[in-house]
Amino acid sequence: PSPSSSRSPSRSRSLSRRPSPSPSPSRSPSPSSSVAVAVALALAIAVALAVAVALAVAVALAIAVTLAVAVALAIAVALAIAVALALAIALAIAVALAVAVALDVAVALAITVAP
Repeated sequence: PSPSSSRSPSRSRSLSRRPSPSPSPSRSPSPSSSVAVAVALALAIAVALAVAVALAVAVALAIAVTLAVAVALAIAVALAIAVALALAIALAIAVALAVAVALDVAVALAITVAP
């Protein structure tokens, strides 16, 4: 008899069997992949929250800077008005002094010209 015929039919069937394929991860996710997905989602949410907080802080700072600039401009306008008023007062004093000097000169001329 040939060597292939000496094998028993049950043995040849067991040799020809293939091992059953392991289930793919897409069908039934393992606990570790579920944890990894949960951690990734938690990290994504944390990053999104951090970005939102950073944007809110940036907007608040921009508003604060804008208000500070507006206050500085208001102070500058107030100072400009105060300087303009001071210059107007100084001009009024100069005109009053000029008038006083002119009257003094007129009185002096009147005294010297008078007989």
